[in-house]
Amino acid sequence: MAALSPGNLTTAALTAAGLAVAGRPAAQLTPASRQTAGLTLAGRPAAQLTAAQLTAAGRQAAGLTLAEQPTAGRQAAQLTVAGQPTAGRQAAQLAVAGQPNAGRQVARLTPAQRTASRRAQILQRRAAITGYARAQVGKRYRYGAAGPQSFDCSGLTRAAYLRAGIRLPHSSGSQAALAHPVPLSRAKPGDLVVGPGHVGIYLGGGMMVDAGNRRLGVTHRRMYRGLHVEQL
Repeated sequence: MAALSPGNLTTAALTAAGLAVAGRPAAQLTPASRQTAGLTLAGRPAAQLTAAQLTAAGRQAAGLTLAEQPTAGRQAAQLTVAGQPTAGRQAAQLAVAGQPNAGRQVARLTPAQRTASRRAQILQRRAAITGYARAQVGKRYRYGAAGPQSFDCSGLTRAAYLRAGIRLPHSSGSQAALAHPVPLSRAKPGDLVVGPGHVGIYLGGGMMVDAGNRRLGVTHRRMYRGLHVEQL
């Protein structure tokens, strides 16, 4: 079937497509003026042009006011004229400014990509927790303190978790109540080390950072008997 130029379309078809030339709706133009007004580009009808050729400059040269009429442009992209669905499909693939569908297609992630993104975020949070805790080693212990120069045990864990965007209560018992115990084989850096009236930050390999007491201050040491690991 021969391709139809906009000059050969009826007034009703051009009106449905939402095309306008030189500020005048196509419905007001005669067939001759529509063809001479620039509704073809480089001698080719707009329906035959590829997506690459229908750039913003090309559309302006063709006399299409898509930039001024984004709604009409989207309607025109969905139009199938005289049984030519191919032209409609090509036009629908254009990345025209103001078409939200194009942005959603670019941003769509596969399930594997979403899983990888979540894992990366978890690793970043754990690194923020352990990095902060390590940086406090050597600082003083003070009951009720949560930094920046001194800490008690739950004040240290609370401040460390804040670096990962997680708010914990300033109480060892309340923090432990939010978590659940895990065996050491499943413990991850950044988990809570919990014992009677005490909490710390697990670093891996049986090691932790905690604000022990006034004598020790904030220290990096091995977990001692009576402690276990819990995860939020």
